[in-house]
Amino acid sequence: MTKTTNHVPQPSLILFGLTSIGKPKAGAFKPTEVEAARKAAAKLGLQVFEIADENSRAFAAKVPAGRIHGHGDAIVPFVPKALYASIESLARPKPATAAKLNSPIAPPSPVSARQLE
Repeated sequence: MTKTTNHVPQPSLILFGLTSIGKPKAGAFKPTEVEAARKAAAKLGLQVFEIADENSRAFAAKVPAGRIHGHGDAIVPFVPKALYASIESLARPKPATAAKLNSPIAPPSPVSARQLE
């Protein structure tokens, strides 16, 4: 007898943001919902966090599922502040990456008056 397993698609991204009164919202979306979720994020002013590694994927399992309606609107549920803070932390660029992006250009070496002659 062959054993079958139901494959549940893993979330591909998380939409998150605050309401106009500061309540945190976040929702995880499946691969089949990515395009619609991105459009909804732009429409609703939400941030998008791409799930790119196993650590992120395991974390995304804790985020409630977001829903896409037929007309393209998304429902992103309210979440506890602690969960929202974790999402923000995970979505923030890593220090090494941020250092590369923000590293100043090396100043030119000083030139003496004699070198200019």
